[in-house]
Amino acid sequence: QAQPVLTIEPGEGYIHAASWSPVKATVLAATTQSGHLLIYDLKEGRSLPIHNIHASNNKEPVYACQFNPQQ
Repeated sequence: QAQPVLTIEPGEGYIHAASWSPVKATVLAATTQSGHLLIYDLKEGRSLPIHNIHASNNKEPVYACQFNPQQ
């Protein structure tokens, strides 16, 4: 396909890490330069996160994210 199906621009700085949910194919998480953890559900059909969580103190970058496969 020549064009992307969906483009996500979080507006929270650079994306440092992203991870797909191991149990729900439409859910992904991304961490940002400004210390946020963003959760998207592509089933919702929009490019805004369904959750925006402050994941670090002092707005420091978060460099990794991973879903817990046991919970």
